Amino acid sequence: MVRCLAHGGPSLVIDSCQRVHDQPVDGVWCSDHFGLTADLTPSPTVEFG
Repeated sequence: MVRCLAHGGPSLVIDSCQRVHDQPVDGVWCSDHFGLTADLTPSPTVEFG
């Protein structure tokens, strides 16, 4: 979850986002649920602290 702050925008920038466990490996599925992995960086417009 990327939260929004008082300035009205997100506190983190989503640099990349990819699905994971959405393909079988050697014919076997990891789960019946897929997942997401994301690379996040602090928003340049937000001052923390």
